[in-house]
Amino acid sequence: MIYSSLALNLRGPRSVGRSAVLSFVIVTLPFLLFSALGMLKMQKVPWQPFTPADQGLSQSIGLGLSVGMWSYSGWDNVSTFAGEVERPKRNYRLALKIAVPLVTLLYLLPIGAGLGATHNWREWQTGTFPQVAAQVGGPWLGAMMSVGVLFSVWSLFKSQLLYTSRLPLAMAEDGLLPRLLSRKYSRWKTPHVSLILCSVIYSLFALLDFRKLVVLDVLLYSIALLLEFAALIELRWHRPDLGRPFKIPGGWPGLTPAACGVAAFGLACLTFTLVGREESWKQVAIVAAMLLTGPLAFYVGKKGARPFPIARTKSQTPNNK
Repeated sequence: MIYSSLALNLRGPRSVGRSAVLSFVIVTLPFLLFSALGMLKMQKVPWQPFTPADQGLSQSIGLGLSVGMWSYSGWDNVSTFAGEVERPKRNYRLALKIAVPLVTLLYLLPIGAGLGATHNWREWQTGTFPQVAAQVGGPWLGAMMSVGVLFSVWSLFKSQLLYTSRLPLAMAEDGLLPRLLSRKYSRWKTPHVSLILCSVIYSLFALLDFRKLVVLDVLLYSIALLLEFAALIELRWHRPDLGRPFKIPGGWPGLTPAACGVAAFGLACLTFTLVGREESWKQVAIVAAMLLTGPLAFYVGKKGARPFPIARTKSQTPNNK
């Protein structure tokens, strides 16, 4: 799965986008069928009990926040390949208006229908949703769900590989990482060295348990969001003259609650994740070690590295108002 996504990404964002449209159709159909059949067979209220009897409220909230944030995260990451998208100012906004409500429905409807139509939710594990679909609609629906889940994970991963590979590319072009990472494939102009490096790293992390990966991902993502908002506040304060095609409205009164909300959510996720879970400290230690590799990689990569001479337009010059 990782290296088929790599092969597709080597052909560029247009190939990734076309395959995502196909994956959307394959993924959506079985989930909609499952939701409809599950609602017809609902036997109980899906949100009762609110938490498992053998799991405390803090533990449930901690894992729930991690999964929830993981499920709805990543919208900011599409900015890394905005330069390769046609009319990003229009298309990004339109995509968000369509995708966010659709994603919410595709989470709530199948989960609610499955909880209300079955009695063995305690036995649910990662990867058992096709079996739940088979219980509700029969083996044919379970098979469709298996195919849909496979395409869903594949589509998610190849999209993530698209945006993460542009980060080492941009840093290499700025002289913050070795210039080797800025090389592009001559035929499709894609950062093949960065794509291969990211794929190898993902291959190593695929050996970890899904729940551990979710917590690691959310903790790192929360810190990344805080850094993004810190950069946003810094630029708003010191560079108010910059052109901003995307902007949080309302000035400082609009920016402050947005930044505080992200900070509060990240802190709550960290707190509830740690409370009552001895193994969570190991995950925090892993996150801390991963964060420390950043300054180390920056120091090693910057030695001898020089940025590319990127020409500035008139609107990008610091003195322009």
